[in-house]
Amino acid sequence: MSDTSDSTVAAVRCMVIFWGTSGAGIRCSHRIGTELIEHFGASHVMFSLHANNAWLDAARAISGDVDIVEGTVGHLSFGSILLNLPRQLLQLRRTIKRFDPDVIVIPMNFAQAWAIGALATWLGKKLVYVIHDAWPHPGDYARLFQILSQNALIKQATLTVAMSKFVGENARISLPAKRRAAMRIAPLGKLVPRVVTTPRELDKGPVRFLFLGRLLQYKGLDILAEAVSQLADRYDWRLTIAGNGNEREFVINAFSQYPQVDLQKLVWLLEAEVDTLMETHDVIVCPYLEASQSGVIAEGCGYGLPAVVTPVGALPEQIGYGKAGWVTRTATSAAIAEAMIAVLNDRSVYSKKSAAALDMASPSPGATEWSDMVSSLAMAK
Repeated sequence: MSDTSDSTVAAVRCMVIFWGTSGAGIRCSHRIGTELIEHFGASHVMFSLHANNAWLDAARAISGDVDIVEGTVGHLSFGSILLNLPRQLLQLRRTIKRFDPDVIVIPMNFAQAWAIGALATWLGKKLVYVIHDAWPHPGDYARLFQILSQNALIKQATLTVAMSKFVGENARISLPAKRRAAMRIAPLGKLVPRVVTTPRELDKGPVRFLFLGRLLQYKGLDILAEAVSQLADRYDWRLTIAGNGNEREFVINAFSQYPQVDLQKLVWLLEAEVDTLMETHDVIVCPYLEASQSGVIAEGCGYGLPAVVTPVGALPEQIGYGKAGWVTRTATSAAIAEAMIAVLNDRSVYSKKSAAALDMASPSPGATEWSDMVSSLAMAK
């Protein structure tokens, strides 16, 4: 971490608030905080995190100040979350008064985010809200609440930031007219550091495909199962399905007949397990029927992992429209099988696509535009 010599920039104080405990939000909040610390110094960036945040120790290691919030978590505990909320907000109000941030960043929507946005507005603080999805995905949790809370956050925010061009274009519909032009695009992949420094190469063994994340209907697990059936007679590939969700039983029933498919990781994963899966596989597979952008693709780029993606949402955008992977013709089983077969039959292009994937990630800490965005916002009247 570093402190800048520019006294005006150094005076900017930032607070990153995320009370979720796992998933994309904790990585995103940590990465945004890391970017800000790189420019403003650890003493000028504070985290407000839940006590069960899987990256809590990592935040403590880089920030001079971490406020710990306790209480019920989880989308199935909404009543308990509401009961805890007044106490949590009172604690947060005291923390904000003490730290006195110029800018508060909410890096992803979560159950209490709308109330935190209201508190920030009431205290006269400039608020940055990061939009990951223009609308909830089909089959996602608490869709109506997500819509209502995000609309509230968009109205409360001084600045909104979208994680892809696709999301930005679609989210502008929900923005007040005076703020549409001010929305910024900050690609998710550029927050992810390069874990490896050289492009990967395929060895002579089976190509190791990876489906990673929540097992939900919109992620196309049914068409992936049909695609796999078209490769059943080949043994030059492996597929790991890792994660948990509503489609877990379907996955077990649909894929267990294939010896090439590993179903041992159908659980809520520890963060270290996610990293290990990235290290030990060759190609990400995203057979999604609908999408915004994918945190899995972004994380994979940091490991030089190219991806097979369907032509939906920002997935093609995230892999350079095919430079860092393979974009299927359509979101169908036949097209996914075709792309997977292309990976198997022409291994000569893999290293080039791995290099392009690395180019999608950040070359070094502090290499994104987050510090400029926050500085401009803090200095604006």
